[in-house]
Amino acid sequence: MTSLPIDPLKSHFLAQLSENHLIVEADTGSGKSTRLPLWASEHGRVLVVEPRRIACTSLAQFLAGQKQERLGTSIGYAIKLDNQCDDNTQVVFATPGVALRWFSENQLAGFDIIIVDEFHERRWDSDLLVALLNEHKRHQLVITSATIEGEKLAKYVGATRLRAEGRNFDVSIAHRARDSRQLPDARNLEQRVKQEVEALSDMDGDILVFLPGRKEITQCQSALSGLDDAIVVPLHASVSDSQREIALNVQSNKKVVLATNVAETSLTIPNIAAVIDSGLERRTEQRNGKTTLSLKHISKASAKQRSGRAGRVMDGICIRLYG
Repeated sequence: MTSLPIDPLKSHFLAQLSENHLIVEADTGSGKSTRLPLWASEHGRVLVVEPRRIACTSLAQFLAGQKQERLGTSIGYAIKLDNQCDDNTQVVFATPGVALRWFSENQLAGFDIIIVDEFHERRWDSDLLVALLNEHKRHQLVITSATIEGEKLAKYVGATRLRAEGRNFDVSIAHRARDSRQLPDARNLEQRVKQEVEALSDMDGDILVFLPGRKEITQCQSALSGLDDAIVVPLHASVSDSQREIALNVQSNKKVVLATNVAETSLTIPNIAAVIDSGLERRTEQRNGKTTLSLKHISKASAKQRSGRAGRVMDGICIRLYG
C-alpha cells in the first residue's frame, strides 16, 4: 500500500484511541479518510460519518477494492435509499442523516467508535450528532479535518489533539484577477474556465474545475464541447453511476472534471494535475421560514481544500479565478 503522510501517526493514534476522544488534524491529501477507519477497526466496529453521499460510496468502494473483497463484507456504506452493509460489517460509511436516524433508534449501540470526517464543513446535522455523542459518552469519538480550530473542539469534547504534518506533493497557487481584492464572480464564468483549460492543454494529467452548481456545469460542458482528445465529465450529487465512474477513474484520454463542492473533501480523483477554482458555491439558507439555495463566495477553508485536490497523486497547480 502506498505510503501517506498520516502513516507515522498510526501507533500514537491506536495508543490514544483506547483511552481518549481524538481530534485528528492533517493536511488535505494526507490519507485521513482512508487510513483512520482501518486503524480504528482494530479497536472495534467503526461508523464513519461523511458529509456527502458520494464520499460514502466512493470511499467504501475504494477500501473494499484495496482489500479485494465484496463491498459490504467488512467495509460498506449506508446512504438514503441505498444500504451496502449488515450487522457484521466492521467499517460502515454513512451520511449524518443516516447516523442520526440510527442514533434515534438505539443510540448507535452496534458501534464502538464514531469517526466524524471533514468536520470543518459545520453542517447542522454533523454538529447535532457530535453534541449527542458528547452528551451520551458511550462511544470513542474521532473528529477529523484539515482546516479546523482543533483547540476549541478538543476542549468541548474533552479530546486529545493529534497532528500529522506534511504532504506528498506540492501545489502552486496562481490567481487570475485584475487586482488582489477582486472577489469571485459568476459573470462569463464558462468562457474564463474555457480559457484556462485551453492554456493547460499541454500539461500532463487531468483538470478538476470547481463550479457552484449544475447550471454552471452544463454551461461549461457546452463551452468545452469542442475540445480535441479530452473527456469532459460532470461530478455532482445527481450524476449517474457511469458518469461517476468516468470522473473518479483514470481514462485513456485527458479528462476535465466539472464538479460542485462534492469533490472538495474526502474524494481522491486520480491523475489530477490542475485545479481551476471559481471561488463560488451554492449554499442552502433559511430566509423568512423558507429554505433557499443562494450563490455564495467560498470560505478560506474551502479554498484550501480545493487547492489540495491537485496535490493528491502528483505535484500540481491551483488557478483561482479571483484575487
